[in-house]
Amino acid sequence: MTKKEAMERFSSGNVQQSIEIHRWVQWIGRILGVLGCVLLVRYMPSEWAARLWYYLLLLCILWWLHGLGESIAFICEKGLVLKRSPLSFGEYFHRLFNGDEYYVFVDYEHIIGFTEAWRELQAMNQHGGIYVIPLDIQLVSYKDKMAMMDAIHRNSSN
Repeated sequence: MTKKEAMERFSSGNVQQSIEIHRWVQWIGRILGVLGCVLLVRYMPSEWAARLWYYLLLLCILWWLHGLGESIAFICEKGLVLKRSPLSFGEYFHRLFNGDEYYVFVDYEHIIGFTEAWRELQAMNQHGGIYVIPLDIQLVSYKDKMAMMDAIHRNSSN
């Protein structure tokens, strides 16, 4: 999802910052992915059935490399747009093809905070109940995590 898509899909106001996985993690993942692809091509068997499995694995690695630079959160004027993590194995594969469906908007007024390991966001609904959103933001840089916390503290007091 891009900044423009986040603004159009959710009534979140202007996007102030896009948050991705830490740059070093992206580069290490890309290097390992390309190295894996080179090794798969180099040691590909000659039998067609085994070769089919190698091509399938190669396609999966390339798809994973494509998703490394994707934004996983947006800091907006009215709240956070976050990409929630899948809850089941089936949802994981559904997210590969329909990734934009897993973005959720949480208003600053309803956010309670993140768990200690940055795996979940805790928020309060309109009726006073608490709901938990599972997240994949453990590999986000410390600076971006603090930017999210700063936006929550700055906007929730208004």
